[in-house]
Amino acid sequence: MRSLSLVAVIAISLSFNAFGFGYSGSDGRDGSDGRNGSDGESVTIFADQNEQNFILNGMNGSAGGNGSAGSSATGCYFSQGHSSVHGADGGDGGDGGDGGDGGDGGSVTVFYNDIQNLKNIYVESNGGFGAPGGYGSSAGYGCGCSTSSWSLESCSTSERCTTSRVCEATGETRTQGGVTAPVRICHDRRRCTPVTSCSTNTYYCHSGDDGRQGRDGSHGSDGTYGAIRLVKDIDQLPAQYPTASIGILELSKADISLSRQIWEVRVGAKELFANGSAIRNTYSEYIKLAQGTFSLVWQSEKDVENFKKTKLNIIFDGKKVSYSLKGDDFLKIETKVVGTKTTVYVKEAYKKSEITKLKIDKTSGYGDKLQIKIVDEASLTDLIKTTVKLQFVYKQRLLGWRVVYDKEVPSSALEVTSDGVVINVGKLGINPKFIRRKRKVRYTVWVGRSFGNNSTTVKLHQNKIKLY
Repeated sequence: MRSLSLVAVIAISLSFNAFGFGYSGSDGRDGSDGRNGSDGESVTIFADQNEQNFILNGMNGSAGGNGSAGSSATGCYFSQGHSSVHGADGGDGGDGGDGGDGGDGGSVTVFYNDIQNLKNIYVESNGGFGAPGGYGSSAGYGCGCSTSSWSLESCSTSERCTTSRVCEATGETRTQGGVTAPVRICHDRRRCTPVTSCSTNTYYCHSGDDGRQGRDGSHGSDGTYGAIRLVKDIDQLPAQYPTASIGILELSKADISLSRQIWEVRVGAKELFANGSAIRNTYSEYIKLAQGTFSLVWQSEKDVENFKKTKLNIIFDGKKVSYSLKGDDFLKIETKVVGTKTTVYVKEAYKKSEITKLKIDKTSGYGDKLQIKIVDEASLTDLIKTTVKLQFVYKQRLLGWRVVYDKEVPSSALEVTSDGVVINVGKLGINPKFIRRKRKVRYTVWVGRSFGNNSTTVKLHQNKIKLY
């Protein structure tokens, strides 16, 4: 009888859950992207009195493929049982592929002596057309419900029992104290009556979602006209060397010459070429080859050979020469610019290993006399910009470690000499009870070092110590 009661409880519990029916539809495939059109051929022309024709159009892009349809859910059957149900979803439609971009028209470089000869040159340099994107496809349908709800009765059976005392004669007699009486046996009699209780529950059917309609692909962009460049009175363009990346050692031995072609953008190309030419109206005219010079003068007492791994990236924009340093070395530099010549003077130089040669020497005192001494083994601290950040932690008896200071140390609490830095911790406003005698503490110091073109940070850590 107990098993019947458990079944009823399970049935009631399941009435609050929704179970699926049917099989979900599969998603459609996305369409493939179209190919970009190829650029038109680029040509170099020498203008003379002969007619010349050039078709340099970019190719059109190809269309994106259409997506395929998502399938509808299948097996959409369900029975009106003791649970709510949810239908399977339909598959998403495939997205359309993107259309390919049109190729750019080919570029034209024309060398000429007489600008009138450009009228003998017919050029088509159209960009290709961008192609349309593919169409997104239809989605599949989810499983639908033939009815939205239904009600079923659930019953459970239990027992209602009563107990009574019953005595029965055995047919025997017993004599005690001169009295004879029949023998009786008494026992409990249990009577149980089945009791049935019923309740009515309502269940629901939820239709599956239809899939998502596939998105159309984007259209490709049209290509642009090809570039037009005109060069007068020379047969070929001079080579240009506008950039360089060179080590300091090599630069200290010889100046570097740089050059850049200078072009001027002008309007009116359609009037210069043969009638009907399909070209852009702006063009670039070659003006000259600009020259620049970069010079490095090593004035440091250190041997330049020790700094040969540091490089300079040099750029000439046609008007001035600029540079940037790449490497770990610390250099103090002065720069002088005169026209298109830039001269760099290296006044002082240090290796990173020298700048970062720091260590904690000792922790002395307590209370307002507490100091941390950091030694600079290269004796450079009075020449180098130095900042200090301190995190100071003390040990509590029961609650473990507690941070009592964690920020940059003001310059008023620092003593800076060539040999290093003394941090007057006792003057940082820390509660005296945290730094009194015999306190267990630990701390971390970050020493920032800046000089010339570079900067770095050295991290120093002191583990558990007692203050004395």
